[in-house]
Amino acid sequence: MHLDLYILLLIYFILGAMAIFFINQRRTPPERKNNWLKFTTYFIMISLLFFSISIRILPIISLIIIISGCMEIFMLMFKTKQVLTGILALAVFSGVFYSFYLFSFLEQSYLYFTLFIVAVFDAFSQLTGQSLGKRKLVPTISPDKTVEGLAGGLIMAGLTAVAIRNAFSSVSGLSSPIPLLPFPFSLLPFPFSRFRSPAYPNP
Repeated sequence: MHLDLYILLLIYFILGAMAIFFINQRRTPPERKNNWLKFTTYFIMISLLFFSISIRILPIISLIIIISGCMEIFMLMFKTKQVLTGILALAVFSGVFYSFYLFSFLEQSYLYFTLFIVAVFDAFSQLTGQSLGKRKLVPTISPDKTVEGLAGGLIMAGLTAVAIRNAFSSVSGLSSPIPLLPFPFSLLPFPFSRFRSPAYPNP
């Protein structure tokens, strides 16, 4: 495993924890608890993914993620009775995660690089959105996502990609990383958010 890369990731998580501490000053006790729970869960998940790459079991992990995602969509579909939305979510989910499964077989350096950048994008988009977010990105589908959050995530992911590219200079294609690499991943929660959005109450 790229230990130096993981240490850098730990530094990012420490900064994220500090940001959550200050954000929570303006939150209610239940919201504070929820923020810390999400933070801890995300840290454990990213750490496990890093470890799975190092011992080359990411394809197995990706299958578990795919199965879990399908089960969640089916449960939400039966709970909300939004069959058409469920079918659409399954279609989007299947295509994206089939690509993710194929991606899990790539060289380790590609996997480490992508996971790191996606983790930075996701974390900072959430932190920026919670602290500065005012304009809703797609309010009818995912009311919690904001334009400011998306911008913050993309900026930090792009800067990080440029900063760590030398660690992957031996891998063809990563000497000039694309800052927009994590953008497609920002769309993944939308099929799930469509079920939970208060704009679409259960029939």
